Amino acid sequence: MNRCRQYRGIEMEVQVTGRSFKGLSMTVVSPDFVEQTFLRRRGSEAIDRLGTPIQILREGSVIALSRAILSPLQKISSPKTLSIIREAWFKADDDIQGGDYVFDMNRSIYFLYLAQNEYISEGEIVGIASIVAKCNHVISIYRNVEKPSGYGGVKSSFEEIGRDIPVSIEFIKGGVRETEPGFFKQSTHRIFTPSFYGISEMDRIKVGENYLRIDAVDTISFPNVRYCTGTRDERPNESR
Repeated sequence: MNRCRQYRGIEMEVQVTGRSFKGLSMTVVSPDFVEQTFLRRRGSEAIDRLGTPIQILREGSVIALSRAILSPLQKISSPKTLSIIREAWFKADDDIQGGDYVFDMNRSIYFLYLAQNEYISEGEIVGIASIVAKCNHVISIYRNVEKPSGYGGVKSSFEEIGRDIPVSIEFIKGGVRETEPGFFKQSTHRIFTPSFYGISEMDRIKVGENYLRIDAVDTISFPNVRYCTGTRDERPNESR
């Protein structure tokens, strides 16, 4: 759905999505708009002066050092979501994409890069407004693997396939179910992880001393990110 907004007498057309932090988009603006709005304080020069030092990590390796401005996303009403979902502004020449980690070097916090809107003026990128999810937990991933039992049959057990993975986990409240239908009835949590780690349906994740079963994995909504839903996992560690 397209919606026309007016800001200080300057009219612009923006793409409005079903979720305020879903998808990728681009907005073309005039030079006057850049000078008279928030974009003047979100360009590369301003980020160099005001931004937090960050590392950009992809597939487990640091690929760049830069700066970014990170702030709460005020358009989301849930206080818990506000603490997890952030707005981030990056420099126009930063090599960053969905599924990358952004490590805040001042606060020692990981964020997962989800989506962005590029502001273009006269053919040049003048601002990159991004949505990132604060990584509030570190998990291990386990997968159910079948092996010969030695008695002509097979037995299955959970084997660790990844550990020390920063992720964003949020408890699914009733309001979220109303605004984002499609969750399994039993699902209690939603999880954002980089696609690099290959989490799949029916995997088990360990969060502290608790275990969650992955009910569903969405690989479409956010590029290079697996958006999962899960519930408490009560399966035995081994079965025969």
